[in-house]
Amino acid sequence: MKTKLIYRILTLLGFATAATGCEVVMYGSPVPEPPMYGCPYAEYVANIDVTDKENTPLAGIRVGQVVTYKTKDQTITDTLIMGATNYNGRFTLQGGDTSLPTLQLVIEDVDGEENGGEFAPADTTIVFDGEDYVGGGDGDWNLGKYVKNVKIELEKQ
Repeated sequence: MKTKLIYRILTLLGFATAATGCEVVMYGSPVPEPPMYGCPYAEYVANIDVTDKENTPLAGIRVGQVVTYKTKDQTITDTLIMGATNYNGRFTLQGGDTSLPTLQLVIEDVDGEENGGEFAPADTTIVFDGEDYVGGGDGDWNLGKYVKNVKIELEKQ
């Protein structure tokens, strides 16, 4: 009872919204759903397979993501170490963002001869787009899930 009275007083005073039961009254006219606030959001997964030229999976290869930060006075670029490939040469990078990201990666052999030789580092850019969409979006704020499979071949030094 008190709640309805407060909502009616707020509406009379001209506040933008006042809820009554399951509907919302905006400027005196009922609307079907409350207004939504936030940003669109998408999940992404990048399955990265690292091999040599003979298609042999390379374990223990370090995967880093290049990130750029802008401050008031400068732009800073850094590499965040994300992890290393498993025994099958695979590393999975996943996350979520307000838009589909473009991932800049640095792939480096840090264990020397242990994985069958020393390999030269490689840079790659992963761009997510509509072809990578696997579903899950609600057509509103949830943009769904995007999956991309990437194969990277390293050359021996």
